[in-house]
Amino acid sequence: MRRKSIVSLGMAAAMVVTLAVPGGNVEAAAKQAKKITFTKKKLTVKVGQKKKLKSKLKVMPKTAKKKALKNVTWKSSNKKVVKVNKKGVITGKKAGKATVTAKLKVGKKTLKAKCKITVTAPAATTPTTPTTPSMPQTPQVKVTEVKADKSNLTLNERENAQPAITVLPSNASNKTIQYTSSDENVAVVDEKGVITAIAQGTTVITAAATDGSGKKAEITVTVTKKNRPRTIITQDAEVDDMDSLIHILLYSNEIDIQGIVQSSSQHHWIGVDGKETPEGPTAGIMKSSTGHKFSEKKRWPGTDWMFEYLDAYEEVYSNLKKHDSSYPTPDYLRSVTKIGNIGYEGEMDAPTEGSELIRKAILDDDERTLYLQAWGGINTIARALKDIEEEYKGTDQWDAIYEKVVNKVVISACGEQDYTYEYYIQDVYPDLKFMNSNQMGAYAYMWGARPDDASKATLKADYMLKNLEKGHGALLDLYVTWGDGTYLEGEGDSDQFGCNEDLLDSTNWWGRRAYQRYDFLSEGDSPTFFMLFDTGLRSLESSTYGGWSGRLEKTTTRTNKDGVLVNYWSPVEDTYIRDGGTPQENDPATILSSWKYVDDIQNDFSARADWCITDNYDDANHAPALSVEGGVDVTAAAGEKLKLKAIASDPDGDYVTVNWTHYADADTYAGDTGFTLKGAASDMVSFTVPEDAESGDTIHLIVQAKDDGEHTLTHYQQVIITVE
Repeated sequence: MRRKSIVSLGMAAAMVVTLAVPGGNVEAAAKQAKKITFTKKKLTVKVGQKKKLKSKLKVMPKTAKKKALKNVTWKSSNKKVVKVNKKGVITGKKAGKATVTAKLKVGKKTLKAKCKITVTAPAATTPTTPTTPSMPQTPQVKVTEVKADKSNLTLNERENAQPAITVLPSNASNKTIQYTSSDENVAVVDEKGVITAIAQGTTVITAAATDGSGKKAEITVTVTKKNRPRTIITQDAEVDDMDSLIHILLYSNEIDIQGIVQSSSQHHWIGVDGKETPEGPTAGIMKSSTGHKFSEKKRWPGTDWMFEYLDAYEEVYSNLKKHDSSYPTPDYLRSVTKIGNIGYEGEMDAPTEGSELIRKAILDDDERTLYLQAWGGINTIARALKDIEEEYKGTDQWDAIYEKVVNKVVISACGEQDYTYEYYIQDVYPDLKFMNSNQMGAYAYMWGARPDDASKATLKADYMLKNLEKGHGALLDLYVTWGDGTYLEGEGDSDQFGCNEDLLDSTNWWGRRAYQRYDFLSEGDSPTFFMLFDTGLRSLESSTYGGWSGRLEKTTTRTNKDGVLVNYWSPVEDTYIRDGGTPQENDPATILSSWKYVDDIQNDFSARADWCITDNYDDANHAPALSVEGGVDVTAAAGEKLKLKAIASDPDGDYVTVNWTHYADADTYAGDTGFTLKGAASDMVSFTVPEDAESGDTIHLIVQAKDDGEHTLTHYQQVIITVE
């Protein structure tokens, strides 16, 4: 694929306009700030002390500093601890920790720098002889002990917790506690004592009295890595598969990618000499009806592109590692990148490197679920399963092997892009879970048909240009949007979405939607893996719970050739609720269940795009952490009043808002009573379980924590109340 090739005079002229310096003033452009940072990332001040933070702000290039400093805005994550005025002067208000953020808007981009401020209490003093003998002074009661309810705590990365701290005696004059972490690269602690795990390691959290008594409690915090979901990707090299590969690589710290395999589909294949082609769509053989021969290439870009993308990943890898050391090495990813069955639609003639990689992973001793993603055809996966069948069926090991396969493997597919599931897999492995994770109308070519709301805004050109399309390093340079100048190898004019100007007109392509240059194009396959990300939503426990990949339900009608009901899951729609809850005249009643998360998906993706060009953890945004006191599984009786408390924190010290919603579409409760959430816009919510709820009914609440940093990142918890 050639990146951003200019293929027509019309496109060239458009690009000239796009790239022109505003006002034509080259000198002015040279003086624009490119980056701001603090010379010191951490400062300590005493209560009541003032310090000019502005003097510690570094602007690059230096020629832009004078103008930039006039336009910087300032914000404190906790005004009760640190206040900052419009001139960048901070004042310590009370003992604790807060983050001061400086922001500078340059064109459509916002530059940001953060400084972590620790405020210490002034040393306690004993009054001398009073100047007036009017009233005897109350004697100061010193702290005699600070106790923590635990001395050791283990957290996974991105989890948080708030240990209980007790100050004795109860009538101590000053019970204020100051919290510190011995290693903020491992975990940070805020002024409320909420600990947020950052990276694997050990740190000591100290809760110290501030009355001069020297009393303190220490908690040793060990941060561990979560057991990451295990997955193998298969794809057919369509442009939206290429965009999806970029997306998943930026999350490869959260999942264990054990293979990237190129396959074929009804849309893309390399061709096999002498292979006879069916005449038109033929059940069990061919879905495509476009007249392409199996002996010739169909929309085929080759296979080298995968390694070109991994080369680009290598260019940003060192920066990504600054934000999470779990990112896999480029060499490892290259070692598991294979070519599968690519001959023609549904081709599974013989084992390939790709099918062998999958077969070995299925049969190995790793007990984790193996998520096999099918972004194109399912044929390479089918070939691996066929090899297992041919080796073991008819032997005394077959029953055990069959149980191992169907209990271990989940296929998550963007629909069925060949016939290999319908005419092979469901017949031989009817109990194997197949997820049709198709959300094409929400995050693919047809997104333009969705309502104009917060999700849709993040797919439009203004957002894409600012946050993803420009200036985010080698990997994002490969990301394709509508009309951005990209020429796609192997594609005809009807699928040259990057460089065929005519396709921007709704009448000239199969989707019949008009788009603007740099609008989001498509990541139709990304919902096959979104559920693997650590969002706090619980769709990995059950597809019926919903999440970034949408909500799925098991079909009750699909059977194989023997009449056996197969383990097939299909997407369902959710009730459409517009931002703010106020409907508009043309709003749909229901919508694809992933749509409500698209703005969060895009913002999170954009933050990681920033990681690609940010070599300091403190200079980028990271998602908040969120937990629920008592856990996310609650048992209650009908009519019982419940009170739930969320604990939110942020690794960057950003201000975090908390909000609760009832996810009625995921409920099994189907009564008419309903209920109201009291305090839904706070960390503590209460409600009464409906009187007509029956034993076994479930009610789903989703609590979200949203920070105020760049891109506004969100983390969730999904609380499931089961009625006794």
